[in-house]
Amino acid sequence: MRHIVLPLIGVALAYGQCSMCAPNPANSPFPYGFSPDPLYLPPGIDTSLTIYFTFPDQVQQGALTVYPNYAIWVDSLRLDQGLITTQGGGAFAYNASNPSAGPIIFDQLHRYKQWGSGATDYANFVVYQNPGTSAGPAGQTPPIGCARVCIRTSATEGSDTLRIKVRVLISSLGDGDNKDTTNLRPTLFGSNAWLDTTFRYPVVVRGGRCNRCAPNPANSPFPYGFSPDPLYLPPGIDTSLTIYFTFSDQVQQGALTVYPNYAIWVDSLRLDQGLIIDQSGNPFVYNASNPAAGSIHFDQLHRYKQWGSGATDYANFVVYQNPGTPPGGQPGSTPPIGCARVCIRTSSTTGSDTLRMKVRAFVPATGDGDNKDTTNLRPTLFGLNAWFDTTFRYAVVISSLPTALGREMGAMYAFRSVSNPAYREAVVTYTLHQPMAVRLRAYTLDGREVLLRDLGLQPAGIFQETLNLPAGQYFLRLETPYGLSAIRLTVIE
Repeated sequence: MRHIVLPLIGVALAYGQCSMCAPNPANSPFPYGFSPDPLYLPPGIDTSLTIYFTFPDQVQQGALTVYPNYAIWVDSLRLDQGLITTQGGGAFAYNASNPSAGPIIFDQLHRYKQWGSGATDYANFVVYQNPGTSAGPAGQTPPIGCARVCIRTSATEGSDTLRIKVRVLISSLGDGDNKDTTNLRPTLFGSNAWLDTTFRYPVVVRGGRCNRCAPNPANSPFPYGFSPDPLYLPPGIDTSLTIYFTFSDQVQQGALTVYPNYAIWVDSLRLDQGLIIDQSGNPFVYNASNPAAGSIHFDQLHRYKQWGSGATDYANFVVYQNPGTPPGGQPGSTPPIGCARVCIRTSSTTGSDTLRMKVRAFVPATGDGDNKDTTNLRPTLFGLNAWFDTTFRYAVVISSLPTALGREMGAMYAFRSVSNPAYREAVVTYTLHQPMAVRLRAYTLDGREVLLRDLGLQPAGIFQETLNLPAGQYFLRLETPYGLSAIRLTVIE
């Protein structure tokens, strides 16, 4: 069998405690690989995070397509330079005697398995089973997993490499669905049906690294919004991460469909409670004089532009151009996307906060059909303003609960429609097990938001809301700082 070096593993980061994580297809990269790549961390801090990974769904061997299983030799994990240690200062290594006491905990317990023909050829593995033949095109059912790490970064900046030895194996003949992971030494036609390879994951320990991020459609939410949403962080840590965002692709103005551009007033960024600050202890604000030295850095430089008619009506903006009419006329296919990298310190006090961002949505003057002009933030059409200002609110939660628990609380809301389909008006109910802020949204199936109801802080209890919506089909979304729950609704007349 030919030895094939397979690139691994996409990684999304979620911050939380060092307990066992749960694999999540929504957080797992596609089709495979680490993301972000490399892993950036600030120097001299104790922190924790969850790494999500995806293995290749299939491998082509000449005319034969195989769907491998993957076994990580957990004892093999090592760093070249040792820039990451345990939070007690010990070497970063898997603790086979007591995984929960070690710096890395996988989503499953390890198994002690034979890897060679010798009497002592045994090691500890975590094994990821391929779901088998894809339910369609390649990549639809890749093996996924995660690992939670609790670590200390070196006070010295530098680059490191985490090496992960992996055995790739396919099962013996007669196991068409590739479900057998008991034997790590299978053979086919007298030859080994396995190979060993080493995945290399770059790690960078660097201070002041709020360098510019790169927009990525794969990480951007659809049809619009923020990712992660809400921003869920543990208390009392210095950390950094990238926030991806998507603006609405189109807006309906009566019978007219427009494709707006968007300008973020970067000077307007404010937190209601100040539960996030920069890593020096200063307020979380945009640094227009030197963005790289600030706590938030967008994917582009800001522009100093006129927003009003007055001589002093100027401010700093980052502007996102709408690609224009989507290919094929399908709404939502080319929304404006962006990202911001933040280097922050979280409050030692747990709680909820809101990041407010003032945004100007605008369409250019007549004659610019593809909406490419972003030089004028005050366009007019037929003597009327072709712009409006709005404030986006981004939920931030500081909690010592594991991230996954906060997000899974959505299932606890018992969010439902009393009748579905609903006749003319819909009555929805939901349950809160503790006081929290609540927001209710409704979207059409093409992604247009048609209802936003900010219900504010509500006590624990069972609640009911009546929604007046035209006949049609909708997605309803209940949002809290701790998670969300969504249902599909049909309204008839």
